[in-house]
Amino acid sequence: MGERGEMHWRVGDCRTARSQQAMEFLMTYGWSVLIVTAVIVILFNMGIFNSANFAPKAQPGNCKVLRTGGFTNLEGTCSGVPPQSVAMFNGISGSILTGNLNGAPAITSSGGLVTLTGWAYSSDITTYRSLVTYGSTPPLIGLAYDDNCGSIPDVLSILYYLGGTYADYCLAPPITAGTWAFYAVTYNGVTGAAVTYEGAGGSLYSHTSTYSLGSNVIPANPPVSIGTGTGITWFGVISNIQVYNTTLDANQIGLLYREGIGGAPIAPQSIVGWWPLNGNANDYSGNNDNGAATGITYTSSWTSGYTAP
Repeated sequence: MGERGEMHWRVGDCRTARSQQAMEFLMTYGWSVLIVTAVIVILFNMGIFNSANFAPKAQPGNCKVLRTGGFTNLEGTCSGVPPQSVAMFNGISGSILTGNLNGAPAITSSGGLVTLTGWAYSSDITTYRSLVTYGSTPPLIGLAYDDNCGSIPDVLSILYYLGGTYADYCLAPPITAGTWAFYAVTYNGVTGAAVTYEGAGGSLYSHTSTYSLGSNVIPANPPVSIGTGTGITWFGVISNIQVYNTTLDANQIGLLYREGIGGAPIAPQSIVGWWPLNGNANDYSGNNDNGAATGITYTSSWTSGYTAP
């Protein structure tokens, strides 16, 4: 009986020792595990593990539209390779202004086709901020964040009338600060439509409204303003602005989104302005309408918040 009792005591003592060793191990190395985990989370949030960081990056002018003999086609590596850099706007005075777009139509209450598309990341959606506008004075067509779309700003498609009043519509749910999103707005003289794809998997937000410009007209070959034009300067980064003299349909817009941030024009024959903003404000649509950049820097650290479609 005594021997059995002693054996039982020894087994229990061994278990206690093992538990104590396990606790000592956790006390010794637990903080190290937590620190390593925290570092991994921080690096992930910074985009260090983003696949876009490891993909080849396109040089400026890597892909462009070539116009020869009445034909229009793409030239170069145009497979949606991510850009080396994007344009950074400071939210105070940055802007990219183009000259008149050759081949861009007049927009009236009964005709004129236009599509604006682009990728953007906003560091602030607490106030009205302009992304891109088509035209120099009202009426204008454009995309911006607006702080009058409810308690939280949404992306806003704008159609200005003369005199400063405008019709608008807001997309819901709100676009998130700190996340790249793809935007598109179309207008056909009667109907305006806005589309936004945001986040991993491309959550789709869309809206369509009917407008009447009356006698107001956006003249043919208007300029385009990137990062400014209808309100406070954009605060964040912008890439791959495209302007078409047609209204892209939902399928074409979806295809352009799925090309990713480095996507080439989906309809080269209809492109009138294309600013990848990959290290410069040059127009690669074949129309050579290079932008004049003020207060702009170009950054290669752009992948945080971006997930390839």
